[in-house]
Amino acid sequence: MQTKRYNKHLQNFYNSLVSAHQQFSKDRSQHIAHLLYNLDARTSFFQLQGLARIDTKISKHKKDAEKWLLHFKTLEDAFGKYDFWVALEEICIQKKMDSKLISYLTTQKLIHLGLLEAALLQSGWLVKEVDSYVVSDEPLKKFTKKFNKIAWLSHGKERKKLLKFLVEEIEEIRDKLSTGEIDLTQIEEGIHELRRKLRWLGIYSSALNGKIVFPEISKSHALSKYVTDKALALKFNQLPNNLEEQEKVFFLPGAFILLGEIINDIGNIKDPALVTEELTKIANVIKLNKSSLNKKLGSDFMTHETAIKLTKKLMKEKLEKTALLDHTISYFKQQLN
Repeated sequence: MQTKRYNKHLQNFYNSLVSAHQQFSKDRSQHIAHLLYNLDARTSFFQLQGLARIDTKISKHKKDAEKWLLHFKTLEDAFGKYDFWVALEEICIQKKMDSKLISYLTTQKLIHLGLLEAALLQSGWLVKEVDSYVVSDEPLKKFTKKFNKIAWLSHGKERKKLLKFLVEEIEEIRDKLSTGEIDLTQIEEGIHELRRKLRWLGIYSSALNGKIVFPEISKSHALSKYVTDKALALKFNQLPNNLEEQEKVFFLPGAFILLGEIINDIGNIKDPALVTEELTKIANVIKLNKSSLNKKLGSDFMTHETAIKLTKKLMKEKLEKTALLDHTISYFKQQLN
């Protein structure tokens, strides 16, 4: 099953790459890497990263998994950095900001588009021709060949190790929040870092393609008030169903749903705060009037102080008062008994 999980996400990426190449062949007005970005190819590498991160901790082939993780993370990072500049440029164009600022952002976007292309070429997924590209399935073949030689864990042993891994991951988040190592007075290193760590719990759950599921819904479960028909109908609250999977891990439904709410809420704070912070830095570099910039940002303007205040309020109401992390840890530990 472990091989099938990796192959599923690798095949999804390869299919996106083929589709992007087909679009590029018909119309070369857009770069092939941008077309691939538009097809949400980054998600495949999030999933693959999730699998590799788990394997670096629980598998018999940790060194191999570390190499896989580097491959997947390099590409996901390249997509992520390009996405950052695309989003900034779109905001500034929409808000009709200073042309000097937009020009700066466009330049950065194109630089990171080039870096994304370079990552795809270096990793072997694309091969450059004189005036075009060739899609290569060599990385797919190499990974599949390697996976077929791996001594994977049995279903039961993987379940036990997964439960311990998830408990350790959540305990680490709880402890780092408690000690202030995750510093919520910082945007990128604190608020954004917390969101990343919480988000990985959801990524692991989907990447494992049916190994982690919800138990039968019961009002006796902790945090059951968050489990509503409306919440369960939302796409991001649904876990993959895979009848081939055995010895499954159960995720506390209310905790998973509340976790998704918190991740979304942090994003609504973090995004405008990062936009404000980054554009303010750029305004200083290119000597733009910052008060005019802030006014044009409108709803996308958020001071550092406001972001910190809103995040702390959110943590108190939805993380601390609900004891979300403790309930989740306890539920996973119960399955180890």
